[in-house]
Amino acid sequence: MHNWLERLRYRLELFFLGGLLHQFLLLAILLALISVGAGMLVMGSDPSTDSLAKATWWAFLRLTDPGHLANDKSSWMRAVALVVAISGLVFFVGALVAIMTQALEHMLDRFESGMTPVPFQGHVVLLGATDRTVTILRELVGSHFGVERLLKTQRHKRLRIVVLAREVTSELLRSLQHELGEDWDAHDIILRTGVPWDPEALHRVNYADAHALILYGADFPSEGLSMADTQTLRTIQAIARTASRDDLTAFPLLVAEFHDSRKCSIAQHAYPGRLELIASDTITSYLIAQSVRHTGLSSVFEELLDDHGNEFFLHHAPERAGTRFGAFIDLLPKAVAIGVIEPQGEEDAVVRLNPAPDYTLGPDDKLVYLANVFEDIYSVSEGKPYEGIGAVRTAVLMERSAERLIVLGWSHKVPSMLERLARSLNQRHEVHVLSAVPIAQREQELAGYDLELQDISLTHHHGDYTLVTDLVRLTPWTAHHIVLFSSAFLGRGDHADARAIVGAMILQSLFAEHLERGAQAPHVLIELHDERNADSFSQMPFDVLISTALEGRLLAQMTLYHELSPVHDVLFGPGGAELDFRSTHAYQLTSDREYTFCELQHIASHHAEIALGVCMAGVITLNPSRQARFRLGENDELLVLTQ
Repeated sequence: MHNWLERLRYRLELFFLGGLLHQFLLLAILLALISVGAGMLVMGSDPSTDSLAKATWWAFLRLTDPGHLANDKSSWMRAVALVVAISGLVFFVGALVAIMTQALEHMLDRFESGMTPVPFQGHVVLLGATDRTVTILRELVGSHFGVERLLKTQRHKRLRIVVLAREVTSELLRSLQHELGEDWDAHDIILRTGVPWDPEALHRVNYADAHALILYGADFPSEGLSMADTQTLRTIQAIARTASRDDLTAFPLLVAEFHDSRKCSIAQHAYPGRLELIASDTITSYLIAQSVRHTGLSSVFEELLDDHGNEFFLHHAPERAGTRFGAFIDLLPKAVAIGVIEPQGEEDAVVRLNPAPDYTLGPDDKLVYLANVFEDIYSVSEGKPYEGIGAVRTAVLMERSAERLIVLGWSHKVPSMLERLARSLNQRHEVHVLSAVPIAQREQELAGYDLELQDISLTHHHGDYTLVTDLVRLTPWTAHHIVLFSSAFLGRGDHADARAIVGAMILQSLFAEHLERGAQAPHVLIELHDERNADSFSQMPFDVLISTALEGRLLAQMTLYHELSPVHDVLFGPGGAELDFRSTHAYQLTSDREYTFCELQHIASHHAEIALGVCMAGVITLNPSRQARFRLGENDELLVLTQ
């Protein structure tokens, strides 16, 4: 008997879990049994119940509507009707309301969790919800020129962004609303549930009709940086496989980020469509190395990658075919031409940043220029035509003494930074690394990069830079530069930033204690994870580089204005053109007279370089007015683009 009841209960449970239809069917069977049973009890008690069918109908009416109790005459029928009515309230009304409520809650949960496919076209899909999501969303929404250009190309009225999260929860929704503030729009930013390597999730975000897919990871992934890059490769392969099964002929743009630049070559052949790759270690290490070489460059990169201030643009002007590149110094009063993109076939192109002044533009070439707004390219001067530069001179670069660099903390970006510093001309570096990461582990990671660190003397130290005793051993007040990395080994960005704040406070205290009044303090560059923590350094004379924000801006630029990606590859890649400073001595300038910026451009052109701005008293002015006049002192410099 016990086994029979257990089996019946088990069968009913399976049947009940079969869904809404099964639940309604079970309720109908129960109501039918009650109606038939009650009908059998009152059958023959009244002319209206002289058959089983009539009696069953009598019971069903009282089961579903207690108002029929007033029609019963005999005490027996009233008693049965009362029991049936109470059963109706419990089983019919109660169970029906419970089933409908459960079904409605399930439907609402499905809607809130983002399981419904989106019907958009030309949208942008963020594949993942991590600590980088808010930064990337803010950059996408705030990039006015990029958004306007994309909407014009796609012929849409608004930019819609779909975020694919592993699980869409009310906490995630509230967090995005709070972090984005006025940038949040529930109609334009849509959340969907799923993982990016799942074909069903890709169809849910309508990947096939998207303008671009952005694939990025967390800055501090719990599974480690190497595994995060492995997951990125897995996702790229899954997208390609899904596209092949769907027989796509046009593939969306895929912008993918890797923590380790060595993984990029593997991804190049995994996706059949347009693929743009960003190696965060290469980008950030380049920015840090350049900021070490030249104090203040971090603010330049921030302006170039931001949507406010000067930035890079492309312009195809076939009417300028035959114009020599050096002529644009006089032709563009509000923009600085920095290079050209020369098409090579249907898909390939050659990027020439800082080409020879006598380079002649072809009819298909695109001009790369630096300007405050895109329309500045149309402001054309009627100045004298370009007549050539004569003999090209070489800037006089002085041999600089070795500089002492202290690196606090360990990051996967350190090897790339050291490689960048090793390429510095006329500069040697004495590098000391202080970290709690074992020295053997650091040396093993460096060996994996096969670096050629000529002109770099590297010494490892084991310790914690948040401990005064460990930091004092390196005498940081005697260094030329100090770089404090946001270490991924801590597992969380807020922990890394908290340690950076403590380290900066200790450095400031040591400088005040050991440096004489008026003595030059070392240049300190601090990498942060969260830009909200930058206010903690507002009263400190330190440079702050928020790598996540810069990388997010680069992801947004490559998504909305992907034609610029070859320019970024050359500018941030190895062996290409780069930003540099030139002293007045290098160009043999004198402080006895004033120079217009147009004159400085011509002087830089005579040295096969492009003047982008002026640095006076530590303040850098990008793309000033051509008629702006400058009296340059011994410590003032020109910001140039050079090879």
